[in-house]
Amino acid sequence: MDGLSMQRARPERPARPVTALRVVAEREPRPGTLEEETVVRGCEGDEIDLAAGVTARIAPSCLVRPEPGDRVLVWRRGAERVALAVLARAGDGAAVVGSRTGLVLEAPRVSVRAERVHLHAGEVLTSARAVHEVSAISTQSAEVRVADIGTDVRRAKNARDEVEGTLVERFGVWMSDTAREARIAARAMLFG
Repeated sequence: MDGLSMQRARPERPARPVTALRVVAEREPRPGTLEEETVVRGCEGDEIDLAAGVTARIAPSCLVRPEPGDRVLVWRRGAERVALAVLARAGDGAAVVGSRTGLVLEAPRVSVRAERVHLHAGEVLTSARAVHEVSAISTQSAEVRVADIGTDVRRAKNARDEVEGTLVERFGVWMSDTAREARIAARAMLFG
């Protein structure tokens, strides 16, 4: 008999159950359901309490922090509940966007439009090739201000410096070019 005839002559073996597929099937996530719930207690850690008397974990995708009275979208499977998003706010308060592990905005361009922007931080670090500011009024208040500048060019129609204590200036070379008039008013002037 040739090889083809031998293959045909072999008796059929009974099919054995494939246990590997059974294990994979058991590991597949079971589907859950989506429900709308009301928050009764806001964030403490990464959990909220719902009106149904249960606790839900806040998903990393839920960037708006749920507050009491808010309606949230909840994924439920068995006893497990995860808040995915805030659907409706209960009040007119500001929406707080945040993350327990940090938040990074990454985009080729970011725009912020607001009547007022308040930035509150322990420390603010900026790193940019160029910073451009255009404003009608610019104010700064600091206990200590240190500026380390390679070249400082200031243009102003009028300028006024007021120092209550002592003003100390040190120059390698000091030059003043006054177009019309220079006035110095002092009780005493010491040069030395």
